[in-house]
Amino acid sequence: MTNTIITNNEELKHRILARKLELEAKLEHLKADTAGKTADICKSIQKDLDDLGSKIAQGWENLSANAVQGINDWFKQTDSY
Repeated sequence: MTNTIITNNEELKHRILARKLELEAKLEHLKADTAGKTADICKSIQKDLDDLGSKIAQGWENLSANAVQGINDWFKQTDSY
């Protein structure tokens, strides 16, 4: 059972880190755009990245079931970018 949790956390970690890099790249691209509407998108992406930072602040090894669920929810939420 413990190995399953570790394996699932490793898979989750890789998915989240890939999405984080994707969002950071999108944010940099949007910052270069001078259109007014991109400012709102930038703020939203930055808020989501900050939220992720707080969710994983304790480290990947110490994720509770609630933290894993919150990170999965974050992943689904950021799918719209």
